[in-house]
Amino acid sequence: MAAPTSSRPVVLALSNTITPAIAVEILPLGLAVNSIYLNADGETHDIVEGPFDSKLHGTPPYKYMNTLVGRYANRIAVKSDGHKISKGGYEGVVNVVKNESDKVSLHGGPDTLDSMLFETLKLPESKLFSETELRALHATDYAHQLFTATLGDDHNGFPGTLRIEVLFTVINPEQLPSVSNPNLPAHVNLGSLLVVYRARILEPSKVTPINLTQHWGFNLEASLRPTPHLNVRDHHMRIHSDARIAIDKDLLPTGELDQNGGTPHDHTKGKKIGDQFPEHQNGYDHFYLFPQQLYDASIATQPPRTAAASLNSTNLLSELLSSKPAENPEVELWSEKSGYKVAFSSNQGGVQCYTANFQSGAGTRKKIHGGSAEGDGYPKEACVYLEFHDPLSAFLHPQNGIDSLLTSDEIYHNYVKLNFGFKPPARG
Repeated sequence: MAAPTSSRPVVLALSNTITPAIAVEILPLGLAVNSIYLNADGETHDIVEGPFDSKLHGTPPYKYMNTLVGRYANRIAVKSDGHKISKGGYEGVVNVVKNESDKVSLHGGPDTLDSMLFETLKLPESKLFSETELRALHATDYAHQLFTATLGDDHNGFPGTLRIEVLFTVINPEQLPSVSNPNLPAHVNLGSLLVVYRARILEPSKVTPINLTQHWGFNLEASLRPTPHLNVRDHHMRIHSDARIAIDKDLLPTGELDQNGGTPHDHTKGKKIGDQFPEHQNGYDHFYLFPQQLYDASIATQPPRTAAASLNSTNLLSELLSSKPAENPEVELWSEKSGYKVAFSSNQGGVQCYTANFQSGAGTRKKIHGGSAEGDGYPKEACVYLEFHDPLSAFLHPQNGIDSLLTSDEIYHNYVKLNFGFKPPARG
């Protein structure tokens, strides 16, 4: 049986050093990633934002901060007679519930995964990972934790009872990193964080939309001393994307694509977030599609759907447990001030990039980010959210190549892997 429901944090850390270069703290409530600690320079850095008191996760203004969102991330238009869906001979109707506005359902509607208390599982209790995969994980020395939650049939208007399992794993680097040389030519590999999302409909003959993601915000300079840097415009970012989803005034997808070339949205060569910053659009809040060739290469070995009947012969996890960094990460984020870099790889169709344009300093922020119990929160542009998932309302716009539907005959498989690197910053 799953462990008794507990809100106690789960901490995972590398096991190869006395002071781990990577440690991750996960809250079972909403699966909020409360902290990602990096320590390669003798100082501890927490690269995700959060409240001074972690118990405030899930409450305004921290709702969605670093939590898992779904069953359907991002925005879906509210429709009085619902959205008809069909796949594999199965049909259904999705009646999404408004929560952002009368026209928009955001992140699956109210009171969903971001506010649910997940249970912890022991590996043999998994129903969505094969025995082969679990043996491969058990054979490693990697810290890991498996979580589960269930969304009921017709919850917020989505058909099908959905069992969800999420695996967090901290992966050791190929060799113990050495960062003492101030003239390193490239970032040294510190290790990785792997998050794998699996889901399955429990009833037969059903179909449902699904689009899960971690709604996390990053700042690689917020723990710098003596003064934290609470603006990400000086961060460098590379996104491999030629086009983004076109949106209307309600931030709903139109079904069209906007090309990135020649605009501030072209991040393919890497640039500072603040370079050509789209002030007239109030910053970045856009979904960037990964190029077809890159996406096809990813799903060739990590398909986002597998046959439920073939679960026992499935082994997608072993490849992901490799300590070797991805050769072609879809997104990279780095700071010349702190020296840290995060390279993201995933089998999802793209990434939502949001520069926290609507943060206002409300609430509090972590002590490690210069906060206090009575102090200010995070200001506008204090972090960049990078949320890996399939395109907005993809089941309503299948012309873009992804339908984001799951049938009772399939298992949903979604992963994001963060490889952490460090290069000593230049001292001026």
